[in-house]
Amino acid sequence: MNKVKFKITLILIFVAMIVVIKNINYKSFIDYENTILSQQNNHLLTIAKSTAKSLELHIDGKVREITNLADNLAILSEETKLSNKLILKELESFQKVQGKEILELRYIDKNEDTAAIYPMRMINLKDLNFNDNFKRVRAMKIPYISKPFINSTGKFAFYIYQPLILNNNFEGIILGKIDLENIYNKLVKSIKAGKQGYVMVKDSNGIALMHPVKQQIGFDEIKIGEKKYPKFDFSELKTLVKEQSKGEEGTFIYDSYWQSEKKFKKIKKMCGYAPAFIGDEFWVVSVVMSYDEISAPIKNYFYSSLLVSFIMILIFAWILSLIIRMVKNKEAYQMENSYLHELNEADKKLREKEAELHHKRKMETIGTLTGGIAHEFNNILMPIMGYSEMILRNLDSDTDIYEDVKVIYDSSKRSQEIIDQILTYSDEKINVEHKVLFLSEILFEMKKIIESILSKDIELKLIIEDEKNFIIGNETQLHQVILNLVKNSINAMKNSKKQKLTIKLSRIIGEDNNEYCKLSIKDTGCGMTEETLEKIFDPFYTKKLSKNSTGLGLSVVVGIVEKHGGYIQVSSEINKGSNFNLFFPLTNTKKMNSNKLEKEKYPIQLEGHEKIMILDDEKFIVKMLKKGLEGLGYTTESFENGYDVLKRFENSSSKICDILITDLTMPGISGIELATLLKEKNKNLKIILITAHPKEPLEIYIEDGIINDFLLKPVSAAEISRCIRKLFLSKKNR
Repeated sequence: MNKVKFKITLILIFVAMIVVIKNINYKSFIDYENTILSQQNNHLLTIAKSTAKSLELHIDGKVREITNLADNLAILSEETKLSNKLILKELESFQKVQGKEILELRYIDKNEDTAAIYPMRMINLKDLNFNDNFKRVRAMKIPYISKPFINSTGKFAFYIYQPLILNNNFEGIILGKIDLENIYNKLVKSIKAGKQGYVMVKDSNGIALMHPVKQQIGFDEIKIGEKKYPKFDFSELKTLVKEQSKGEEGTFIYDSYWQSEKKFKKIKKMCGYAPAFIGDEFWVVSVVMSYDEISAPIKNYFYSSLLVSFIMILIFAWILSLIIRMVKNKEAYQMENSYLHELNEADKKLREKEAELHHKRKMETIGTLTGGIAHEFNNILMPIMGYSEMILRNLDSDTDIYEDVKVIYDSSKRSQEIIDQILTYSDEKINVEHKVLFLSEILFEMKKIIESILSKDIELKLIIEDEKNFIIGNETQLHQVILNLVKNSINAMKNSKKQKLTIKLSRIIGEDNNEYCKLSIKDTGCGMTEETLEKIFDPFYTKKLSKNSTGLGLSVVVGIVEKHGGYIQVSSEINKGSNFNLFFPLTNTKKMNSNKLEKEKYPIQLEGHEKIMILDDEKFIVKMLKKGLEGLGYTTESFENGYDVLKRFENSSSKICDILITDLTMPGISGIELATLLKEKNKNLKIILITAHPKEPLEIYIEDGIINDFLLKPVSAAEISRCIRKLFLSKKNR
C-alpha cells in the first residue's frame, strides 16, 4: 500500500513539473516575441528618423547652395552692372557643378519677368501657384520651398525660391527646380529593410513622392486599392495614414496587401515612420517590411522551446527514476544532487552573460551620444582656446590681466581633456596624456570645488604632510577620481549626526619597498557591509551604497588608479564611516627635469609668411583662425564653402596659396573630397585637415598623399602654425 502511494505521489509530482515547464516556456516564448518585435520596430524607426534627417539636411544644403549663388550675384553687382547675359552665365556655371539634382535655374526680375533660364525650358509658372509664392518671398526676403508637384515628365519636383537682394533692395528671385527622383536615388533607394522591405516618402496628405515602384508615385495607395479591390479591408492602413498625418514619429503593425508578380495577397506588415520637415510642410518617411521576415525566427524559437521542454521533461523523468532508486541506493541520490548543482551553476553563468551583453549594448548607445556631444563642444571650445591664446601672445606676462586670460586658456585646455575623457565611452581613439604632477597642487586646486558641493553641516579637513610628491598621471582623470569619491562620501553622510570629511596626503613605503604617495578620503557616513565591500568595484553590481548613492563610477575610479600604476584599499564600518586609501607610485624628479630640458631644446618658431587659404563651415572658427594666423605674419584668405574654393582655383592661372587649412566634415563637399581634387591639380600644395572625428582613417590619407597632416579640434592658430613650420622644416631637411 505504501509503495502504491509513493508511486502515485511521484506521478503527481511529474505531472506538476510538466505543467510548470509548459508555463515557463510559454512565458519565455511571449517575452522573446515581444523583445524581437520591439527591437525590429526600433530598428525601422531608427532608419526612418535617419532618412528623414538626411532629407532635411540634404535639402537645406541645396537651399544654402542657391543662397550662395544669390550672394555671388550680389558681389558681382558691386563690381559690374548685372546683365541678363552675365546672370545666365552664372546660372549655367552653377548648374553644371550641381549636376542632375537641380533640373533648372531661372532668374525672374522684380516685375515677374523671366530674365534668364538654364537650361532653356518653357513652363507655365502660374499653374504652380507662382504669383502667391513670388509675393511671399518678395515681402519676407527669405528663401521659400514650394510644395512638390508633378512636372511635364511625370516626375515629382519642387522649387526653391531665393530672393536676390542688392543694396537692401529686392531685385528678383532665383528659382531652382529640384528633382525628387535624383534625391531618392541618392539618399533613399539604397536603404533596405529586410529582404522585401522598402523605404517610401509621402507628403502630409498621403500622396507618394518617392517609391521603389514608380507606378505608385503621385497616387494615394488607399484610394487605388479600394478602387481596384473593393472587397479588401483597408481600415488598418487608413489608421496608419491618419497617425502619420499628425507629423509625429512612431511604429505600426497592420494588415495590408503586397503585390508580387501577378498576385495581390493579404500580408501583415511592420512600419516605422518619421516626419521630415521641408519648408512649411512635412513629408513622411515610411520604412516598411513584411512581418513574415521576423515571424520565422520567432517560430524557430517556439519549436526550439518545445524541443527544450521535451528534453527537460525527459531530464525530470530521469531525475524521478533517480529518486525511486535513491530509496535503495544512496549513491544515486548524491549523483542527482550533483547534477542539479551543475544545472544551477550553468543557469547562473547564463544570467551573468546576459547582464554583460546588456551592459555592452548600453555602453554602445552612450558612446554614440557622447561622440556627438564631444564634437559640438570641441567646436565651441575652439574659438575660446584660439582667442585666449592670441591675447596671451600679445600680452606682457607682468600685467594683471595676463593671469586672468591664462586661466581662461588653461580652462579651455582642461575642458578639452574632459571631452577626451567623455570620448573614452565612445569608439573614438583618444590618447590620454600623462605627465609629472604634484598631487598636493591638485588637491589645493580642488579645495574650492569640494567646498562648493559640501553642505553647511559637513566639516572639511585637508591635511598635506608632504607637498613634494611627484607622480606621473593625468590631471583630469585624477580630478575625476577625487570628485567621485568625495560625492560618494557626501551621499553616505546625509543622515549621519556627525558629518566630517577628511582628506589626507602623505608618503609611505609600500610592501614592494617602493615609495608611494598615499591619498586618504575618510567620511563619517553610513558605512558598508562586508558583502558590499567585496562588490563595490564590480561594474555590474547595482546595490546602493547608501540611501542616496548609486555606487556608479567606482569601477571607473579603480580603472584610473590602476592605469596610474597604483592600487586602492578600502575599509568601512556600519554607521561609523568609510575610508578609501589610494596609493600612487612616486617618480624620480631628476628624470623629470632632464625630460623637460630635452623638450625645450628644440623650440618651433611660430611666425611665417606663406599664403594660407582657410575653409570651415563655422563662421566663428574661420574668423578666429584668420585673425590668429595673420597675427603670426601669414597672408590669409577664408571660405565657408568648398565649391567656392574650387571655383577660386579654377578661375586663377597663377599660384594663389601655399597651404590649405580645411575642415573634414562640411555640407556639399567634404575636406577629403576637396583635397583629392586640388592635389590632382597641384601636388605641391600643402593641405592640413582639422577635424573633431579622430576615428576617421586620416593616417591613410597622409600615406596616399591626399593631405600632409591633420589636427584634432579644438585647435588654435599657434598649433596650426607649429604644424606648418614642421611641414616646411621637414621639406628643408629632405
